[in-house]
This record gives sequence, structure tokens and C-alpha cells, in this order.
Amino acid sequence: MDVSKAFTDVFPDLQLDNETRSLMERVQVTRVSQTPKKDFLHIYFDSDRLILKDKIWKLEKDLKKQLFSSYPIEVRIFERFQLSAQFTPEKLWEVYSESIFEEIKKYSPVLFSILKKAKIEFPGGEQMKLELEDNVVVHSRESELFSILHKILNDRCGLQIQFDVSYREPVDKKEYG
Repeated sequence: MDVSKAFTDVFPDLQLDNETRSLMERVQVTRVSQTPKKDFLHIYFDSDRLILKDKIWKLEKDLKKQLFSSYPIEVRIFERFQLSAQFTPEKLWEVYSESIFEEIKKYSPVLFSILKKAKIEFPGGEQMKLELEDNVVVHSRESELFSILHKILNDRCGLQIQFDVSYREPVDKKEYG
């Protein structure tokens, strides 16, 4: 598929709850493809409204269950948002951070732990300041974490966030035991 079409036109038989249907009415599917092994169906779409990751995961399950249950294929959605100027980095983080945390947790519990312990600030403009614990694990995985955050915040959500990292002494949990 080379031309974008409304999600509801591409999948007219998909039964969705009212809230999800309302969200999907403004979504444009830009591409549908299969992996060479035909084990994954990839659906790419654009939306002018932010859709939380748990809704995307539920939509993937609904598509698989309702339309592709007789095929040995997994459905994956790759969403991209064209958000209004009201979505500053700080505002986006306020409404979308839970989705980011859940997505990173699903990808890697270690990266989730690193991000969860981070102190995050938005000093202004397109800047995100992360204060991470200063330890070997953080240093060995931080580039991977920033790559994922870049893909989510910049590529998916259309922002141009620059990441600024600093470090603090790790908290020794034994002291609080």
C-alpha cells in the first residue's frame, strides 16, 4: 500500500469499543507489509492525536483475534503522531510517560529500572535533562536507552528533543534495609 487510507477503510470489519473507534477514525494507514517469513504483519499509521501504548497493544490483539486468527502471524503497529504545538516536551512527558515506561519495561527491565530511577527535568525549549545513577550498568546501557527515547519522542511524536545527561551517586539500598 503506497497511498494513505483511513484506518476504518483499511479494516472496516474490525469491531472496536467506542473510545478506540473514535481514536481510529482520524488515523491514516500509510503502509501495510509482511516480513519475508510472513510471520509478522506490520501496519504503519499516522495520527494527529496521541494514542497511548496500551491502546496500541490492545488494537494489535484485536486485529489478530478478529481478522488474522487463522494465520500464523503476529500483528505489529508502528504509530507516528503529528501533534499540535501544545505538546511541548514537558507536556508530552506528562501525558505519555506511562506509555514510555511500559514500552521500555516490555523491551528491557534493566532499561526500565534505569529510566525509573532517573531524575527528569525539562529546562526549556526542546531539551530533556536526565540525571542517572553513576554505575557500570547505566554507562553500558545508556546509549541504548537514549536511542529508544529518541525513537519514541522524536521519530514517533515529532519532537526534536536534545538529551542532556548528568550523573549522581547511586543510592545504596543496603543503608535503608
